[in-house]
Amino acid sequence: MGTESGETMKKRILGVLLVAAITLTGSLVMATSAKEQVDLAGYYTVEGANLQMTEDAINFVMTEEEATVTFNKPLASDNFQLIFAGVEDSSLAKAEFILADSENADEIVKIAYNRMSDVQTSVIVNDSNRSFITTGSLYKKNDGNFTVAYSATSNCFGDGMALNIPVLETIKGEGFLGFSSQKVNLTIHLYGEAGSVFCLKSINQQRMGTKYTVDKTAPLVSVVNPISYVVKNSEVILPTAFATDVLADEATVSMSVLDPDGEVVSASDGTKLKNVTPDKEYAITIEKYGTYRIEYKATDGTNETRSVVSRVNVVDETAPALKLKKTISSTTKVGDKLEFPEVTCSDNISEKENIKLSVTVKHPSGIVTAESKFVELTEEGVYEITFLAVDEAGNVGRLTVKTYAEGE
Repeated sequence: MGTESGETMKKRILGVLLVAAITLTGSLVMATSAKEQVDLAGYYTVEGANLQMTEDAINFVMTEEEATVTFNKPLASDNFQLIFAGVEDSSLAKAEFILADSENADEIVKIAYNRMSDVQTSVIVNDSNRSFITTGSLYKKNDGNFTVAYSATSNCFGDGMALNIPVLETIKGEGFLGFSSQKVNLTIHLYGEAGSVFCLKSINQQRMGTKYTVDKTAPLVSVVNPISYVVKNSEVILPTAFATDVLADEATVSMSVLDPDGEVVSASDGTKLKNVTPDKEYAITIEKYGTYRIEYKATDGTNETRSVVSRVNVVDETAPALKLKKTISSTTKVGDKLEFPEVTCSDNISEKENIKLSVTVKHPSGIVTAESKFVELTEEGVYEITFLAVDEAGNVGRLTVKTYAEGE
């Protein structure tokens, strides 16, 4: 198998992606109801290989030493997952997966799976000098499958198990912070002898094969810049979201927002946030402590729907306030028993009975003891008495007083 320069490789990849972009304007056989058959083969453009449908996979049998497979519509990049398998007696040497942002041509990442042995395959991102090992062989039938997975949260590629590879740059060497449109075009390059087989099992949870020609896979929901913690009385911009489906031409998503009491929240512009389309940014004012619930429901027009729930916690960052009902004298005497005055405390959230109170005393010798109602003054010097209050959120309030125990 011949080799090519990095620049030639990049030009070839860009050329294939251009073909893929043109192909997207063509017609596809889509399912409009859950009972209609889908022509899975119609979703692929193949060069240098023959497409063969099996019961639970699509096999691409190479007719040349190099082949290209293009999926003809954008896919969700958030939690992208492709599963393929090794094939017995196949001489497949390498499979490269090119993911290019569907709206930003410069955001391109390549993940290469290279044959090593009967039990191991190396994984390389963007032609890096570093390679990572994953189990399994490209030319043997294994009990397990290979997984190409991308996490937008961590900006890492992995094998669906322990392998996670940070992606810091694009294939052009430019900084990479993730696919900005959250949609990617997929191209697969295959290398090996004529007759080598690439066995594709699924893409983004959509199984491939003659058993799966009815669209029963619900769309994926992508939340743009999700939030998890907010502060009371602040105005929060809710994240937008969209739905994508592997097979269906269109997918829609709705959003509903409930406050900690289960009431539907209204946006600052008065829109009641129940089954609204989350394609615009809605602002809400956080008026209650607790957990706000954001539910997204997606459908592609079939009988299958998907619900994704995001929970936003309103953070309590205020510590309880403490007050002594009686002051402690700044001077005392050795041998006295110093009784602690009653402590009152207040909190913005926790009721008094749910606040834990305790007292610690630092003796003149430096020893710190936990006390309850009093402390024996056994040595001359300064005693530091600290009253502690902990609310239900774990915030700690402190009040420290000092007294000097005089010797006789």
